[in-house]
Amino acid sequence: MRALPLCLALLAVLIFVRPAFAAEETKWETFHSPTGVYSVNLPDEYKVETRTFRTAPGTIKDREGRVVNSEEVIARFDQRPYRKAVKNYIMRLDQTIGPNMTIPDVKRAIQKEMVNYINHYRKKGALITRKEILKRKAFWSGEIDLVYEDPELGVQGVKIRILFSDNTKLQQIFAGPEYLLEDKWVVDFF
Repeated sequence: MRALPLCLALLAVLIFVRPAFAAEETKWETFHSPTGVYSVNLPDEYKVETRTFRTAPGTIKDREGRVVNSEEVIARFDQRPYRKAVKNYIMRLDQTIGPNMTIPDVKRAIQKEMVNYINHYRKKGALITRKEILKRKAFWSGEIDLVYEDPELGVQGVKIRILFSDNTKLQQIFAGPEYLLEDKWVVDFF
């Protein structure tokens, strides 16, 4: 009979303490995009997929040619079975070789991207908790926070920032448990 309380105590340690250690073991670092367009704080375990397109000199307005990049960086943490939590930190970069966008073009493009995200998550029953277009330093951005119920993981949150310059689109996304939307690591990521 004495072994039962000891087993219960050990089980409680495994259930409640192990996830805390897992969070502490995650190391964060500053990721510098190979394109030089951005730097962001990310968990140190991430995957990068970059596609580069080079134009021949003289094929576009400039004589030297251009380099256009598309890049996606994903840090994904699946904490199951310890807790029902899957966290995704995502950066997406797309550049264009078309004409530079004007400010009205940028605002229309942001609005269009925001509608795409909202429509996608509304299919999951999401509620919009924040939606705004604002200027961050020299760039316009659209920002959305959404919350929805996932049948397997419970209440989930999504934080999205879409930045545009005259020739670049940068998307920053966190998806995970709703209670983490204002977590210090998520705030640091944004």
